[in-house]
Amino acid sequence: MKKWVLFLSFLGLCSCASILGSVVEKPKVDLDQVKIRRADLNGATLVFLVNVENPNSIDIKVDEINYTIFVNNKELSRARTEKAVNVPANSKAQVEIPLPVTYSKIFSNLKDLMFADTATYKIEGDAKFPLFSVPFSKEGVVELR
Repeated sequence: MKKWVLFLSFLGLCSCASILGSVVEKPKVDLDQVKIRRADLNGATLVFLVNVENPNSIDIKVDEINYTIFVNNKELSRARTEKAVNVPANSKAQVEIPLPVTYSKIFSNLKDLMFADTATYKIEGDAKFPLFSVPFSKEGVVELR
């Protein structure tokens, strides 16, 4: 009996997630600025301040965002947001996205990029909402010259 209740609950959550995905409009995201929060002998934490605009008539709450950043298939950084973010309905909010980097990884990537014409990047992770999680991945090529 308990297995059926769990299974039906799971189906209900999946249905809610797919319904929400078709009803909820995707927020607009723009990078505002980048700051250095912490720097020491080993590395630094860059903080990307991102403006998120919620075009929906309901609030959007993101509990956590986990992400990994790769440059030329080498991991540059792995992190997660530090606190939940609520973007009110038909409004904007600023989100802090920390990016811890170690100098050894930066210099390793710089050495590879010095004479290259292009660099590949990939950002992958997931955004955790109260009832479900949404994976994401974006990759591309940046012209260096």
